Amino acid sequence: MRPECPDRQVRCRDAQQRVRSSRPRRRHGELRTRCCASLRASALVALTLLVACGSVHLVEVQQIDTLYFGTARPGGVVSDAEWKGFVEEVITPRFPGFTEWSATGHWQGKREASHVVEMTHPQGGENDRKIAEIIDAYKTRFQQQAVFWVRERGVAEAR
Repeated sequence: MRPECPDRQVRCRDAQQRVRSSRPRRRHGELRTRCCASLRASALVALTLLVACGSVHLVEVQQIDTLYFGTARPGGVVSDAEWKGFVEEVITPRFPGFTEWSATGHWQGKREASHVVEMTHPQGGENDRKIAEIIDAYKTRFQQQAVFWVRERGVAEAR
């Protein structure tokens, strides 16, 4: 409902100005927080519906960690054989189930071949330590400055 002004010509413009100036401004963070809360609530409703419908699938919120490994190093690049050895010796013992793929990345303005590893696992436990060990081992073994680590939450389902 718009506030009324005595002059019809000015009514809409003045009323809109008053309404705009009286509204509290929302910050981007507040909107994001509300959206995240809404998504969490939606996820809980979806999980409840799955259980209520008699679905016997394992569905839970888990962490998804994605690691980006660059291959450029002083004096050359990490070879495919070296990468495969690293995966077998360092990653697989810590996370027996994960997905990996090759990619092209950019680091400090330079293009380089990269490897991406993504693992989905339950929250908590020893997983942060295991991921830190993987990152440290790669940086030490292949003289890397950094390994990029992205963590997000997702709904995992095993059928």
